[in-house]
Amino acid sequence: MRNLSNCTFGQRCHPCLFSSSSPPYQAHADVFLMPLVVRLVSDTSPKARAAAGDVLRSLLSRLEAHHTDKVVGYCRSWLGQGAEGGEAQAAALRRASAQVLGFLAEVEGARFARRVGELGPALLRVLEQQVGSVCSCVDKIAK
Repeated sequence: MRNLSNCTFGQRCHPCLFSSSSPPYQAHADVFLMPLVVRLVSDTSPKARAAAGDVLRSLLSRLEAHHTDKVVGYCRSWLGQGAEGGEAQAAALRRASAQVLGFLAEVEGARFARRVGELGPALLRVLEQQVGSVCSCVDKIAK
């Protein structure tokens, strides 16, 4: 992905997505979502990550319900990733999921509560794994 740090990412993406009379984001939400998520979790520039987050939040706030449900499905899948592709990749997917779900919770407000039942167990598993990892590291340091 090209480094767009000289020109803010949001300045390039926001007008393309949200300025036309027939917005492309409904029909092509997946096409816009994935690059934004990748930039959000992996760009080295804090400004680019922040801009990607702003555009992603804006996109999520405009999507129809069936599109946001699909986004939640992606997040649920990413949360369930094991270490088959490598632990670093699995951790990046879990981080992406947590960030996207955080934006969605912010955008949906109280409506997000309906999603807690389906997402709660996966989020709890991730938190338990992280606590286990931290405890293992502490144990190694203590020895």
